[in-house]
Amino acid sequence: MKKRIIYYLSSLNGNVWRISGAVLACSSLNLLFSWFNNILIKSPLFLDSIFTAIGAALLGPLAGMLIGLLTNIGMEPVYGMTGLYWPFAICNMATGLIMGLMVRRGGFKQGWHVTATVLLVTLANALLGSVVANVVYSGNSGVQIDHIISAFVETGQSLIAASFWARIPTNLIDKMLAVYAAYGLLLLIKKESLDASFDGAS
Repeated sequence: MKKRIIYYLSSLNGNVWRISGAVLACSSLNLLFSWFNNILIKSPLFLDSIFTAIGAALLGPLAGMLIGLLTNIGMEPVYGMTGLYWPFAICNMATGLIMGLMVRRGGFKQGWHVTATVLLVTLANALLGSVVANVVYSGNSGVQIDHIISAFVETGQSLIAASFWARIPTNLIDKMLAVYAAYGLLLLIKKESLDASFDGAS
């Protein structure tokens, strides 16, 4: 069963229907993880981009951006059409773009490449997230991270600075989970492919 799944994942490129199905599946899984986080465990993490990173690693940056876009658009009906989620699609799309480009350009061949990807994705999400939160929602985006931002403001920081710095540790943990999940899957696919080639040779 595991080998069938790995074979399916490694053969996605070039098949439009499989790619479309994978994009929809990744978006749906992002929504499931996001709902689990926001409704059940209520952590300050987002858990809405793990499969954006995985999809981007397997299918490329454009597919990763599409997964990110569909994820945040899909959050609106899931959470009652609040209008709080779709503007943050730019953050999820940035994750797909950076992840896809790093993998396509050989950026996952060494461990430090993965760390660099985590840092790039973290900074991009913190910056874009703080801009959206301040421009669109005047700093109050209605999610768990707002409590952390309020704590930073209480220390004397401006709302803009607090919005950015509060997102750094949250995004660092959140995007580390996403990037390393994608990295682990890529390693598994590579290992299974090598094992299959050795089996064929023998």
